[in-house]
Amino acid sequence: MAMQTIIERLAHYLANRSGLQASDAAVIDEAASILALIKDPDPAMEAVGDGDLWRRMVDAALIERWDTPGALTPAHPAPEPGSDEEGDVPVSRRDSDPASWVHVR
Repeated sequence: MAMQTIIERLAHYLANRSGLQASDAAVIDEAASILALIKDPDPAMEAVGDGDLWRRMVDAALIERWDTPGALTPAHPAPEPGSDEEGDVPVSRRDSDPASWVHVR
């Protein structure tokens, strides 16, 4: 049996408490969020250990969670300068009203 990652162990714990499956995306995301919340050690933890080492360990677990091809690539490229958010409608800097193309009835 392979060793489970910390996120998988957290997901199993959360799933057992909620009646969901540990493989549910929402449970896995919640487990990763909890881990991200405890990335920075509190003063008591810092007093007895290496806080930087703890942060690096948590970072490694989080990176492993999202280290899949394309996971860190934006789903949509940034729009070209001078266009609307989706990049569909060109916006001229000469327009006195940037929303002049919107027609309200």
